[in-house]
Amino acid sequence: MTHFRTARGISGILLLGVLFFLLQLNLDISHAQDRETGAETWQGASLTLYKTMALVRDKDSVSLKKGETKQLYHPVSGKIIPESAVITCDNAEVLEQSFVFQPVTPQSILESYLGKDVLLIETDKKTGTEHSIPAKLLSIQNGIVIKVKNRIETTVPGRIAFPEMPKGLGEKPVLKILLMGRSDRKIPVEIAYLTRGISWQADYVAVLDESESRMRLDGRINIRNNSGITFEKASVQLVAGDVNEGKTPVDVTRNFAMEKSAAPGPMRPHITREKLFEYHLYSIERPVSLEKDQPKEITLFSAAGIPCSKEFLAIGNRPAYTRKISGRGEKIPVLAVVSFKNDKSSGLGIPMPQGEVRMYKRDASGRIQFIGTDGVSHVPLDEEVRLSLGRAFDLVCTRVQTDFKKLAISTKYNTVYESSYEITLKNSKDEPATVKYMEPISGTWKITKENLQHQKPDADTAAWKLDVPAHGQKVLKFTVRVRY
Repeated sequence: MTHFRTARGISGILLLGVLFFLLQLNLDISHAQDRETGAETWQGASLTLYKTMALVRDKDSVSLKKGETKQLYHPVSGKIIPESAVITCDNAEVLEQSFVFQPVTPQSILESYLGKDVLLIETDKKTGTEHSIPAKLLSIQNGIVIKVKNRIETTVPGRIAFPEMPKGLGEKPVLKILLMGRSDRKIPVEIAYLTRGISWQADYVAVLDESESRMRLDGRINIRNNSGITFEKASVQLVAGDVNEGKTPVDVTRNFAMEKSAAPGPMRPHITREKLFEYHLYSIERPVSLEKDQPKEITLFSAAGIPCSKEFLAIGNRPAYTRKISGRGEKIPVLAVVSFKNDKSSGLGIPMPQGEVRMYKRDASGRIQFIGTDGVSHVPLDEEVRLSLGRAFDLVCTRVQTDFKKLAISTKYNTVYESSYEITLKNSKDEPATVKYMEPISGTWKITKENLQHQKPDADTAAWKLDVPAHGQKVLKFTVRVRY
């Protein structure tokens, strides 16, 4: 007999109490057959993984006669997007398709018994003896309402019990397909649909060598399967790129014929890559098992001896060039940046999907240590990758405004200002350091005076390189004239 304790009253607390005890599995079903409600394991499905969903392709078959209609019940993921399903079959016409799934939840059981007979289980406080009373469940909105004999009760005296599991409840999710045959034969059916709950991302692990001029880089594919089922020995492909997932991203009814290339450079021999529209499609050329609720990492590539460089970068906050700034100045963080190029001469030369790069280096005792992480967007061939790993401990940058003038006013929107600044970089290291200082400047501007030659990487930035001696400092002085 299935039962649960309820709270008193018709408030929301009552319903929450009912649901809580159901969730705690204090639900015993009598006179009902045991039903298997665990996750299915699917063999041999074909999956294409996108950022937050997957395209699942599977096959089935049904024996049909000409003019005959028959229902085909094909198991699917419980997180299917039903309107995305595509059913392809020869010699048969698809008349209807629908997604059927009623999971066992406290709410679904209560809803299934609305207007139906249940039992109240009461316990004698003195003897501990239980006895049952027939009742009818009338409502579960904002509390429980039951009919006991000729009375309407809103306070449930004991426990509610259900005589059996409602029909259809707890069965596995299926796609119900109504087919009409065009000939007498066994017909193969190909089913494709999109499902949530399966996603992937790229992760990278880099290890710097002692000189910090070369590194090892391992690319990994991290797959998460939260679809509620296990895919055993599946054929897996991954799409790298910003696919608009609001609509079906690919034509699931055809087989793509593209220039499939063998794995170049450092890619694993069991992975191939091809172009798919404006994206990249990676195919794992071996069966992969994706366990339910378990992440899986698959190595995409490994490359060693990649040339890299480290630089220090300080970026000033965009100041207000229209006013005088009081105080002794501001501290500007000095960032440690490691960069490398994604080309064949570096030992790479493959499109790198968007992901996180975690970088390590060995200490003096040879133990590996984590030194920072940074995200990368999709990296095409021959592009430079720049990783900002953290702030340099032994480099201190201070920025001070040393002078300010308002030179001319012709109209409200044509005013000229002139500001002077002093940037001091201190180096506590045992070796010299080169720091790139970048000053963001808005408006129409010109550097009128400086003690070091600046560069102009873009319309809103002035940049200088400062060579700072060991245990010393370097000072940059400049004056900028700005028109707004």
